[in-house]
Amino acid sequence: MANTEDSGTAGASFEVADAVGGGSAISLAGNWITTEVVHVDDQMRGLSSRVSGPVDMDLTNIGELDTAGAWLI
Repeated sequence: MANTEDSGTAGASFEVADAVGGGSAISLAGNWITTEVVHVDDQMRGLSSRVSGPVDMDLTNIGELDTAGAWLI
């Protein structure tokens, strides 16, 4: 994968990369709860302008998830 971007936060975090075969791959990690997602909210909202084609999302490294985190995802 190329063009990897990391949100750089300690709580909720994500990484965007080019997916094999086209499109984008987004890997999420950490606790996606109200007190943590505030740190990645602006970056997540800007994803639509940076991704193209099909998007694969990897949620396997999410610890906790509440409704604020689910809504943002």
